Amino acid sequence: IPKITCDLGREIHFVKMPNFLSVETRPFDPDNYEDEIDEEETLDEEGRARLKLKVENTIRWRETFDREGNVVKESNARFIRWSDGSMSLHLGSEVFDVYKQPLQGDHNHLF
Repeated sequence: IPKITCDLGREIHFVKMPNFLSVETRPFDPDNYEDEIDEEETLDEEGRARLKLKVENTIRWRETFDREGNVVKESNARFIRWSDGSMSLHLGSEVFDVYKQPLQGDHNHLF
């Protein structure tokens, strides 16, 4: 069984995402990237706009190498903590406000 190590940082966060944002759990690989539609399927203007929004609103990551040859992770999303303590999520050219609050009670379950 492979040993998986990961650094969760000092805090664990429970994230409630809007339904129009999604997270790709597998690393991005341009050679194996699969479009959301079949090649034979043609989309009308509304379908193309919907597909474009889905592609733009998906958080992706990949592994690449730095100048020294070390493996580093890259993402198309960034969390920014501003000088006033507020936070925002930057995904491509979109910016979303992030609100942080403590979890209430012991009634939260992650699946």
